[in-house]
Amino acid sequence: MEWEEQFWLFFALVSSETIENFEWVFASFVDCFGSQPDNVMTDECPSFAEAIKRRFPVSEHSICGFHKANTIKRHLSSEGCFRFKSSKLI
Repeated sequence: MEWEEQFWLFFALVSSETIENFEWVFASFVDCFGSQPDNVMTDECPSFAEAIKRRFPVSEHSICGFHKANTIKRHLSSEGCFRFKSSKLI
């Protein structure tokens, strides 16, 4: 049997970033796809991380590279540690 990789992309708009709202989103995901994902990629919201632990205990949680880079830029720019040139970090 040939192995086929699947990639699911799921978006939801919520009124506030609470654990309860994210748990509802995850329950909706399972209703749509029938199972929990192997990996969940998010921003660094603590409520998101807690909801993932509760609803998807075996899923791997990772932080999006875009959000990691923005956090680094935000922290370093407040310290004056780097400058931008053509949208690249120097």
